[in-house]
Amino acid sequence: MSQVAVGFANGSVTVIRGDFIHACGTKQRTVYESQDPVTGLEVRQGATKVLYIANTAKYVAWSSPVMVKASQYGRSIIEAVTWDA
Repeated sequence: MSQVAVGFANGSVTVIRGDFIHACGTKQRTVYESQDPVTGLEVRQGATKVLYIANTAKYVAWSSPVMVKASQYGRSIIEAVTWDA
């Protein structure tokens, strides 16, 4: 099982989960949407997996069960910081 997070210029971030090597199928879910283009992504794993999303206006620390396994739990923003202009 592997996961890939992809950020797009339209401001959305999609996480794709599945077996990429054996082509057994994948699932994808859009986990974040914004009006600003995504400029960076990083995943850190400690007690929980956290996806950091940076765009031209702010960065967001995102913790979600979708980063661990498919589930019906909601998404949660841990921290959101706006860049100073």
